[in-house]
This record gives sequence, structure tokens and C-alpha cells, in this order.
Amino acid sequence: MTIAVDFDGVIHSYRRGWQDGSIYDQPMPGALDGLRQLMEQDAVFVFTSRNTQQVADWLFERGEFNITWEPPGETTCEFWNDRDRLLVTNRKLPATAYLDDRAVRFTNWDQALADLMPDQETSGRDLEDAMQRMKERTKQAVQAELRRLMRKASRSPSRIPR
Repeated sequence: MTIAVDFDGVIHSYRRGWQDGSIYDQPMPGALDGLRQLMEQDAVFVFTSRNTQQVADWLFERGEFNITWEPPGETTCEFWNDRDRLLVTNRKLPATAYLDDRAVRFTNWDQALADLMPDQETSGRDLEDAMQRMKERTKQAVQAELRRLMRKASRSPSRIPR
């Protein structure tokens, strides 16, 4: 597996936000050990919008990782599968999981919009449309069950109560 880990807010504490672009804060508690643990089992790369060489230097100074970094605009690889080195990149490479403090888990668009736009009310028309679709599905399910029961009844011998 390959695990992608965001830098700011996941590895770098980033308590004051972007500031002047400098990497000013300490590692998040457990971040460096967490990276080492992940690297024992999986290939790991760090993705960032920052200067990749600065991030690589910061990580090396604090964690003495074996690090490879991609200069902005250059492509070192299409996939990352090296468990012995940590890659720092500003590209979104294929990964099994992305660890990011600002991510919204996507399951469907209704859920995503509700998460991203919580103050937006669903319009009355949307609710009416949803209720109509539910009624139609229920009606279709009831009709199908009635047809099934009628076929079953027509195949079994009739019983006359005595």
C-alpha cells in the first residue's frame, strides 16, 4: 500500500496558518513516530503546497528520515512504492489512503454538499421531489409483492375450509 500524508496540520503543527511561507512550528505530537510506523509497513509520501526542498529539510532535521523530494514542476515518479525512503512532493500521486486534516470524506454528492455547505437549507421543492421519489419506489415495491403473491396463489391448489 501507499499512504499519502499532508504536511501542514498533520505533520507540521501549523498553529498560525500560512504566515510568510516559513515552516515555523514544531511537529504534531506523534507525527514523526507515526511516519516511521507507517513506513515499516507501507510506502509513504508527504504532499504539500510548500517548497518541497524546505519540507524535506525540515523533516530531515527533526526526524533524520531518508528523504527524496521533487522540485516543483519536475516529475520524479508516477507512483511511490519505496518503504525505505520518504518522498516529499507537491503532486497528488496514487495512494491507498490520504491523511489530511482538511479532507471531507466523499460518499456521494448529497453528503458532500451537506458537509461543505452546512448553512444551506434544502429547498422545499427538493424535499417534495424526494418524497415523490420515495412514494413511487414504495408503490412499485408493493405492486411487485402483490404480483408475486398472486402468482404463488394461482399455482397452489385451492383449499376449501370445512
